Amino acid sequence: MNQGTSEAAIKLGIKTCREYQQFCHKDPKLPSHPDNFYVDTWEQEEKWLRLLKNGRFSKYATIEEASNATEVLGIKTVKEYQKKYKTDPKLPTCPGQVYSETWVEFGKWFGYLKKI
Repeated sequence: MNQGTSEAAIKLGIKTCREYQQFCHKDPKLPSHPDNFYVDTWEQEEKWLRLLKNGRFSKYATIEEASNATEVLGIKTVKEYQKKYKTDPKLPTCPGQVYSETWVEFGKWFGYLKKI
């Protein structure tokens, strides 16, 4: 992945995948779909975590930890998650992308929000 892409995202203050999609058009160094642009290295480089990390995108290491944090916050629905996830800076905007390797087997939103 191009270091300039990461630096450009950080310079714009982008910290999440949602913010990236909102603001990537503001800098020509930022591809609108980095997963397609860096197709050869995207999986190996930890996707959004690698692109936006640099100390500013520190999330829970595992989906289990993040799921437990949602329980502590009393989040029971996706709608509640979208409203409350920012109260814990380690909860990602897009947990399905951050934890993509385990998202499906964990039960997607149902498992993440401990509904199964």
